[in-house]
Amino acid sequence: MAFAHSKGWYVSKLKEVGYIKHEGRKLESFRTYILRGLYVTHVGPITEK
Repeated sequence: MAFAHSKGWYVSKLKEVGYIKHEGRKLESFRTYILRGLYVTHVGPITEK
């Protein structure tokens, strides 16, 4: 498991909801800040525990 809110964490959470590619590119090719924006858009707001 990846560290919470790391690039790998965002990729795994987006894949859990079925979001595999963005603009025809794999999620792994994007930087963390872009993945964070996609996560907020497609999964929901980030809540701190």
